[in-house]
Amino acid sequence: MCTLATPARDLIVVGSPSGLRLNLNSVPVTSLPSIPPGGRGRLLSLGGERSFRRRLMELGLLPGTEFRLVRLVRVGGMVEVEVRGCHISLRKSEAEQIEVEAIAP
Repeated sequence: MCTLATPARDLIVVGSPSGLRLNLNSVPVTSLPSIPPGGRGRLLSLGGERSFRRRLMELGLLPGTEFRLVRLVRVGGMVEVEVRGCHISLRKSEAEQIEVEAIAP
């Protein structure tokens, strides 16, 4: 069952020209499609158009949220992630606008 997105109380999110970003220093940053299938990560920032960022947040993709990359579909360019028990598919071009940090297994 999916749980609805609720902002963390002690999460510091700052505005940036590219969107919302978790305020962390010295964290290795990569794009969402760079995580290997089965790998885990934490969302750091959401880029792209404002309406796109809003929709991601409605789906539970908030800075600071942990996720698991389920699969990458090279043909067609889709990325499937599991967030809060829900599976969400994104176009690769959209997923590349999301900055993440990898979490060790």
